[in-house]
Amino acid sequence: MRRRSAGRSHPRPIMRPPRPRKPTRPHLTRSMTTAQAFEVVVLACLDDFAHNLRCVMTRDDPDGPRCARAALRRLCSALDGFGPVLRPAAADSVREEACGLCHALVRQRAAARLRADLVARDADGFTARARRRLSGTGWQRRDAPARALLSASVAGVAACALDTARARALAHGGRVARMPEGRRAALRDDLRVLRHLCEFFAPLWPAAASEPALERLERLERALRTHDDPAAQEGAGAAALETAETLWTAMRDGPPWWRDLRPQG
Repeated sequence: MRRRSAGRSHPRPIMRPPRPRKPTRPHLTRSMTTAQAFEVVVLACLDDFAHNLRCVMTRDDPDGPRCARAALRRLCSALDGFGPVLRPAAADSVREEACGLCHALVRQRAAARLRADLVARDADGFTARARRRLSGTGWQRRDAPARALLSASVAGVAACALDTARARALAHGGRVARMPEGRRAALRDDLRVLRHLCEFFAPLWPAAASEPALERLERLERALRTHDDPAAQEGAGAAALETAETLWTAMRDGPPWWRDLRPQG
């Protein structure tokens, strides 16, 4: 009886740790209801966080924590933007946990200590918990105005969310140079929320208007960060302040691009 030759063992493929990835810009259309658009935006933010969290836990790459923080901040901005249709209990519970994880990720420390903290916070389970809280209809307000918004085109909620975020940023006042450092920091936070909402909702308007406006907003944020960075090279802070002042004045005095154009898609 012939012996069956042992089959050759094939080496298992090496699974490399995933690389950090930049935020996913969800593709919204005007034909989507507010409820549908909310799910698309939230799932994109949660998927980005889950991916970048795997990077943090398996790869020593400084971009991992940064990209994971960005995903959490975008999620919180989405909760702001869709606030008129969200039940406070559902939104607040997700926001509170997201802020705690973001605080853990922003601290500068050894990778092993960061990972131990994230394990203690059960960061790996955050995406599943947030999905449960923000799926189905449990996250939706029940009052008549909210129900009407939920079933209407997302374009209306988008424009109102952008109006609110812009007004919050403009409330910080006139010239950037005259703002105390703490107020400039608060302005940067509010501009970041506005940028996130612009990125979410830009597909609802012609790119010829939304993309240049978004690029100017990003430049304004960079200029403010450079000006307030104590490690900035000599002279860079002054140049950044001049750039920020110009862009901030144009934003204050110009009309919001989403109100001058008809939504598309």
